Amino acid sequence: MLYFIEEKQIPGLLKKLTDRWEVYAPIVQRGGDTLFERIDASREIPPDLLDMSSRPLISPKEIFFPQSEVMFKWRDDKLEVEKRGSGAKPRLVFGVKPCDFYALQLSNSFFTTNIEDYYYVRKFKGALFIVTACLTPPEPNACFCSSTGTGPYLDSDKVGFDLQFVKIDGGFIVEVASARGEKLVKETGEFFKEQDQLELSEKLEGIFKEARENINLKVDFETALEIVREESEKPLQSNRLLPIYNEIANRCIYCGACLYACPTCTCFNVYDTSNLSLAEEIGVTEVAGERVRVWDGCVFSGYTREASGHNPREKAYIRTARRYEHKLRYDVDFHGRSGCVGCGRCLSVCPVDIGMSAFVERVNSLGGRYGAD
Repeated sequence: MLYFIEEKQIPGLLKKLTDRWEVYAPIVQRGGDTLFERIDASREIPPDLLDMSSRPLISPKEIFFPQSEVMFKWRDDKLEVEKRGSGAKPRLVFGVKPCDFYALQLSNSFFTTNIEDYYYVRKFKGALFIVTACLTPPEPNACFCSSTGTGPYLDSDKVGFDLQFVKIDGGFIVEVASARGEKLVKETGEFFKEQDQLELSEKLEGIFKEARENINLKVDFETALEIVREESEKPLQSNRLLPIYNEIANRCIYCGACLYACPTCTCFNVYDTSNLSLAEEIGVTEVAGERVRVWDGCVFSGYTREASGHNPREKAYIRTARRYEHKLRYDVDFHGRSGCVGCGRCLSVCPVDIGMSAFVERVNSLGGRYGAD
């Protein structure tokens, strides 16, 4: 089913949705970056700050897997674990890009495979996503979603989604692809208009065709997946990709920008803090502390360092190989799809111009039976 919504109606729709949902939307920040921000029902949403065209700097994974979160607190011999009560609202994320939608499915698979991660699942359960199709690449020199099959729009025949907003003059065509999506539209019917289905369908077809043609950066992603898979089965020292891994390791400054911007990176560290030393110093009788989970990265030298001091991935090129093999082989094996969704954030944020698309092009340049000589 297809509907139409006027662009000026969207702030009102988001405020209405806060009655039932904990709503997040892409909002332009003071410094100019666009980030997902929780909508406060008591405040007006300035239309010029609601950004539905740019790609948010940080993906919506942060809404469910925060950069830093307290797992539990303790006071003397008692634990205090924060729980979302039965009255907590489920989360609704508005303005999700198609590539980020795919990334959320992979992250959810990671946190629910084998043992469910309580802290993630309690936030993700019941979540609803309203996708915004990309008609032009938000970052023309970095986005390559058509190569990874994750954009520039969602195809209801290939992936299940609830709602997709597609920009046209004056507003958006709203594509409903699930019963949940249809229910949401019916519950907020004052914002949506029914129009001729054939006319809207023909418009969508033309818009999607143009959107595919607007993507400038294209790479042979499938060939790269094949090469990485075959080479990863060899010892690293006889791996044909070793010179590329060395080149990247020598160039990288290990700032972590790509890791934190990547919508599918799920590495984390856990640490404890307490007032034990302070208690001893000033004679406080009650000792308290907390356990905190924070984002981490597999390319950092300390990530795999063991308690003994031994580090099985002490050398930078080994950690580099591990990162790319994880994204392009092992995610495919364990989660059914690549850990790269073609969003291009890694290239956009990297100060030394290392990005997945560049890596794929270097891999394919090996030639031989894999590609061009």
